[in-house]
Order: sequence, then C-alpha cells, then structure tokens
Amino acid sequence: MTAAAPYSLKGIRFSDAFVGVSLAVAGVIFSSFATVIIKVAHRQQHGVPKEHREPAYKRSIWWVIVALYICDALLDFVAYGFAPMSLLAPTSALSIAFNAVIAYYLLHEKLDSRALVGTGMILVGSMSAVSVGSRQPADHTLETMKALFLRPGFVVFIVTDVLLLSALYFLVVQLRPVAAIVRRKKQAGQRPTAKEMRKHVTLAVSYAFLVSSIASWTNLLAKVFVELISSFTHNHFDLKLLFSHALTWIALVTVVVLSAVQLMLLSDMMRLFEAVVIVPIYQCLFILCLITYGGAYFEEFSNVEAVRVIIFILCVLVSFAGIVMLDKASSVMAPPEEDYNTDAGDTSDDDEEEQQQAHTADDTSKLLDNSESSQPRTDDDAQEHESLLNHDS
Repeated sequence: MTAAAPYSLKGIRFSDAFVGVSLAVAGVIFSSFATVIIKVAHRQQHGVPKEHREPAYKRSIWWVIVALYICDALLDFVAYGFAPMSLLAPTSALSIAFNAVIAYYLLHEKLDSRALVGTGMILVGSMSAVSVGSRQPADHTLETMKALFLRPGFVVFIVTDVLLLSALYFLVVQLRPVAAIVRRKKQAGQRPTAKEMRKHVTLAVSYAFLVSSIASWTNLLAKVFVELISSFTHNHFDLKLLFSHALTWIALVTVVVLSAVQLMLLSDMMRLFEAVVIVPIYQCLFILCLITYGGAYFEEFSNVEAVRVIIFILCVLVSFAGIVMLDKASSVMAPPEEDYNTDAGDTSDDDEEEQQQAHTADDTSKLLDNSESSQPRTDDDAQEHESLLNHDS
C-alpha cells in the first residue's frame, strides 16, 4: 500500500510550502528576540563611562545575540529549499510585529490600541499574502538555473539594477552629511530647514533601497545555492561534483561578499537614522525587492492568475499599512531621545567624523544663505548687479 501524495497547489506541494513558511517564521522569531536583546544589552551599558565598558566579545549577552542571528540565517537558508522567494518574503513583515510583542514582555514597553491594530494588520496581511502567493515549483536543476540566469530579460535586469545601485550609492555618499546636520539640530532643540528635511528623507529612502536591494541579491543567490545542493542530493550527495560547476562558486562567493557589504551598510544606516523612521522604510522596501528579484529570476509569477496577483499585492499593502501604523505608535510611545544617549562628551571616532562633516556642510549652507541675503534688495540695484554679471561674462 503506497502512501498518499501530499496535497498540491499549482506546482509546489502544500507540505513543502508549509515547511518553508514555518522555517521562515521561526527565523523571524529568532531575529526578533535578537533585536530586543540588543536593546537590553544597550540599556545595560547606559550610564556606564566609556572607559569602563567591556568589549562586546567579553559579554555573554552578545554571544547569545550572535547565536540567535545564526539560527535565523540557517532557518532562512533551509526555507529557500522548500518554497519560492515571493512566498517567503511577506513573512519578513512579521519581525516588526514580533518585536513589539516581545518588547512588551521583556522590556515592558507599552502597546496601545494603535500598536495592537498595526500588529494585527501585519499578521493578517502577511499570512494572507502567503496563502495566495506563488505556487511555482521550488526545485530547479543546474541546467534550468543556468538558462534562467542567461535569459536576455534577466541580463537586462542585472545591468539595470547594477546601474541603479551605483547611482543610489553615489547619492547616499553625497547626502550622508545631511543626517548629521539634522540630528545635531534636533539635539540642540533647533528645527532643520525644509531643504535639509527633504534631503534627509531622500537619504533615508535611498539608503534603505540600497541596503534592501543588496540584501535581496544575497537572498536570491543563497536560494540558488540551496537549489544547487538540492539538485545534487536527489540520488546521492556528490560534493566534488557540486563544486565542479562555476555557478556554485559564483553563488557561494557572491553570497559571502554581499553579506559582509550588507551588514556594513545596514549598521551604518541604523546609526544615521532613528529606528522608528528607518526600520519601516527598510522593511517595506526589502519585501518589495525580495518579491521582485524572486519573480525576475525564478519567474515565480509567470503562470499565476491575475486575480491571485492582485490579491497578493493587496495583502502586502495591508502589511505595509500595519508597519506604518505600528511605527507611528512606537514613535508616540518612545521615551525622549536623550534618555538613550550617553554623556555629550562620549562620542566615538565615527561620531566625531560625522560631526566634522556636519559642521562643514552647515558652514557651507550658511555661506550660501549669507550670499543670498547679501544680494541687492531694490529693483534698481538688482538690475545693476545683473548687468555687471553679464558684462563680466
């Protein structure tokens, strides 16, 4: 008597989809605990002079955080072997909801009605998106992945994305000093100008888009590597045969390099912006990029009905709305910024460099403002000034 085949939903087995989503949700739980424990670690150091602080590697709590993040990465890695990227992407939104719930119990942070509604919207939107998401088969052979990689459409996608990421990086480098100016003015009780705030918002969105795109490439190539391992383990595992193909090395090396770049940029981004501002922006863009990249390479939406795609998009938008609502509740309930700051004189080398950039940029803006204010105010003087400029030119 043969066992009954698992229930199938348009290509991918229901059992595989359930295992993949369960592993991804478990990874989100691990990362959420790690995020909250980071807050605990920082609170333990609050008020301790810099010279008396222990290095992170000497504190056991940081090793717990590292272990949690490793568990998250391993679970995500395995989850990609069971389900499509677009099916797993909405589960990333659960991290904000889980953070709020875990912080309520461990840090005794308040959850008002707005936060509860936002948490509920994230849960409902994410799980609904998973239920109607792509059901393309998760298994791919080496030949099919090579063919997908060399498709003209995907090659154009790669070139376009590389150009876009280069432009975003250039924009971030140019606008980065604005973050220090805005933060310094807020700490001094001053209001940044409208131009500075526009640049600050542009920097936040650009930086979040840059990091989320790199993170999506990391996840995409990690899934490619998992699919390669899976394709070589159907009959027997041949490690030598697996690493005899160039695609295996391309995926593995690129994942390692991009992971390091991602962590470096993510750390810098979180240092420049308040968490209640940058985390929702980053989370929404990360989910969108994961869905886009997975759909572009694996063609996960090629055979999905238009109605399911529309419902999927609406469910993702519900999750985004919940993220924004939960973020607003967090910003309302957050304690004053100075409660988390150490003494004014306790600044790192990076902060000193950042302040120097802020002073330089601020002095430049003041010179520009002074030059504008020194322009002639009367119409006659203005015409005379303009004629002199024309004569000189």
